[in-house]
Amino acid sequence: MKKIILIILLIIPFASANIIITEVHYDPELSESDTEFVEIYNPGESVNISDWKLNTTRVQAEIPENTFLDSNTSFLIADEDDTQVWLEEWPAPDHTEEISLPNTDSGVQLLDNFNNIVDAVGWGNSLIFEAGPAIDVDEGYSLARNNLIDTDNNSFDFSEQLPIPQNSRARLGTKIELNINVESNPPKIEQFLIYPDESANLGIQILPNPGNTKYLTAQANITDFDQDMETPEIWFDQSQYQMQMQQEINTTTAQYSLQIPLNYYLSSDNYSVSLSVEDAAGNNITEEKHFEYLEIAAFEIDTPEINFSGKSGSYLEVLGDHNMTTPNPTIRNIGNTQLDFEIRATDLNSIFDTIAVENMKYSFLDNDFESEYAGVLSKNSQRVNLGLNYGLSSLRELSIGLQIPQSATTGNYNGEIYLNAVA
Repeated sequence: MKKIILIILLIIPFASANIIITEVHYDPELSESDTEFVEIYNPGESVNISDWKLNTTRVQAEIPENTFLDSNTSFLIADEDDTQVWLEEWPAPDHTEEISLPNTDSGVQLLDNFNNIVDAVGWGNSLIFEAGPAIDVDEGYSLARNNLIDTDNNSFDFSEQLPIPQNSRARLGTKIELNINVESNPPKIEQFLIYPDESANLGIQILPNPGNTKYLTAQANITDFDQDMETPEIWFDQSQYQMQMQQEINTTTAQYSLQIPLNYYLSSDNYSVSLSVEDAAGNNITEEKHFEYLEIAAFEIDTPEINFSGKSGSYLEVLGDHNMTTPNPTIRNIGNTQLDFEIRATDLNSIFDTIAVENMKYSFLDNDFESEYAGVLSKNSQRVNLGLNYGLSSLRELSIGLQIPQSATTGNYNGEIYLNAVA
């Protein structure tokens, strides 16, 4: 006997049990029809709901072909609005048909395209429900699911609420990508000072140090929120300097300072000191301070005395040069302005005799006693428009000639030459 083994493959269509009924508005206040609706919701993956149906004791509505319900999306099925009473504030239904939902003791089922029950909700003494029917709601209210809870018991899952229909363009839950660009905090200059201030006038005035360097102090308190600040820089007179940290004020703020050299021959003018602070992200902040570098007229001469030795009737000269290290008289401009000079002298006196001042003459140029920068000394001041420039090596010689009278008696003579700078 042959044995025939018959294998029957039983295919059970899978109903997407994730789709749930979320609101039923079966007893409208405005119109017994035209504003009834059933809202369903998909909390899972996208589902094809083509040909799905709403049933009471009969088929109330059938969802059209090629209808897909996306994840976290509602679908609104409503009665045809024949009388134009659908509220303006309500969203447009996704599907409309002539439906009629009993006001009491009834229910509605959601069936898939294989007529499997996907979800059901009943109210009052309904024969359609899950575990136990929900309450009958008052006119104008909906039977709405509580916070999308689905325990398969209508009496627990539904309650009376004002109607709030949602269509497929309103998602009850969705994922929103958050993209946050946290930008760096730029440094902050809390305080920026420059000093000294050597005048009572408004603003900051600085007096040069004749023949020597003067130092301007720049001081700044800077906050570095992100701890990525580069060394603060100072720009002055087309030169760049880096500040040095002196102390930490707190965890994010520190004090920086710098001494800027000011040459004595720097022109008298208004100057700016610019502080620049930059961090690793390229954030740059700057602040400027201004000061006036005052004018000063000053000079020095490299010899405190001039000595002559000769016989009566002789002519003597002490010739200057452009070298501050020799005993020959040299004048140096140690200020920051051009200098002219006033020169005068006294008679030369000994115990027994006097040599008149007119026996001496001077020269400020090339030891030439006949030039426009030369003349005969007098007890009265004579102005010589020398125009001695300022700078690192601004030098001019001073030469003195003496004619000892034939009648001069032997002895030591003393006198003075007075030299004043005129700016």
